[in-house]
Amino acid sequence: MTIEINISPVIILGMKEEMNNNNIMQFIVNNGIVYNKKDMLMLIRDLGKVSYFELVNGKVVNKGKGYVLRVCANSEEPTFFLAGRVYINVGSFSFMKLKKIKDADNTLFELVSDERVIKLVPDMTDRRPMVAGDFSDNLIELEGMFPPDFDTPVN
Repeated sequence: MTIEINISPVIILGMKEEMNNNNIMQFIVNNGIVYNKKDMLMLIRDLGKVSYFELVNGKVVNKGKGYVLRVCANSEEPTFFLAGRVYINVGSFSFMKLKKIKDADNTLFELVSDERVIKLVPDMTDRRPMVAGDFSDNLIELEGMFPPDFDTPVN
């Protein structure tokens, strides 16, 4: 009994290229595409205050401003844009595009999934260096966004 196994040279070439590319560090200046979830997380976790735009099939369906308070990369947590707070799970996105904004010292971050794109534009007037977990200043600023009777029980 003879068993034939055909292996396509294209697949072998592709695997060899992929193995070689894993040893090359990515280098991006202003424009590029990021596929690695860990790199995506690192790039957006300290953006601070952002304007965001949600596009579905190329049309803006939601937009607003908020503070990036949490960024994770797992299969359990959702992505929220809620009440001036932004919680992003980069595991929900296929890749991230980085684009230099013309005539501005700023970068557009585009988180891309199948038909949804989330665009984040950092607020360059609020560029405070942030340490992971240090959001006390941001929370104080967020308090002013709520009406005075926000925590009054509804009867």
